[in-house]
Amino acid sequence: MVLSVVAVGAAAITPAAAQTVDQADRSVDSTEVQPGDTVQVTVDVAFDQAQSFQIDEGFSPAFSNVEIVDADGASFDAAEDDRVVARYGVLGDPPRGSATLVYEVTVPDSANEGDTFEISSNADSDVDLGTTVLTVTQGDGDGDGSRTAPSTAQAGDTVQVTVDVAFDQGQSFQIDEGFSPAFSNAEIVDSDDASSEAAEDDRVVARYGVLGDPPRGSATLVYEVEIPDDADAGDTFEISSNAD
Repeated sequence: MVLSVVAVGAAAITPAAAQTVDQADRSVDSTEVQPGDTVQVTVDVAFDQAQSFQIDEGFSPAFSNVEIVDADGASFDAAEDDRVVARYGVLGDPPRGSATLVYEVTVPDSANEGDTFEISSNADSDVDLGTTVLTVTQGDGDGDGSRTAPSTAQAGDTVQVTVDVAFDQGQSFQIDEGFSPAFSNAEIVDSDDASSEAAEDDRVVARYGVLGDPPRGSATLVYEVEIPDDADAGDTFEISSNAD
């Protein structure tokens, strides 16, 4: 388990359009990937009234492959290794009040552990979805781990994070999550019967199979972090595994 970034950015329509955004979310299967993995990305947008609009997603660096799975009846759509574009309510189609765009990106086989791939809204997009970061991890062969959380949030939001780990045999282990910068609050929702646990604004720690408890083969740790009220659109908060 390595980095998972929660991008803070109040979804906002560009000044060129006069409508109000009711919903704007980007979600991914996982922010932790391995070389060759294919990750599904879902973009949901909704406006207060029907209009013409464009979703324009950029990738830095480019992926090895990008495919649109479902354009939700877009008037026009196109996918390249460094970009996905879908336009709605144009080319003779009626105005749209919402859309759900689903596409897949493939991490290059040559990617190295620690490499990051950013998914962000291009300047031509009518909705700003912030930035989602995928981080490459090679895995150690002894266990599997994943961290799931929304990729975007607004100032003051409380975001739930779930960490799942599993090993090939029972053992003692520790989950140690660090936050940079610190959140305004962090709380453990469910430690899955950890032997010990602690939560601070910049860290969450849970230990399993220690202090007299039997070895564990797996654990699911659920905690919540709160975005500071003074966070600005475009700010990012990194959730990563500490050295311990």
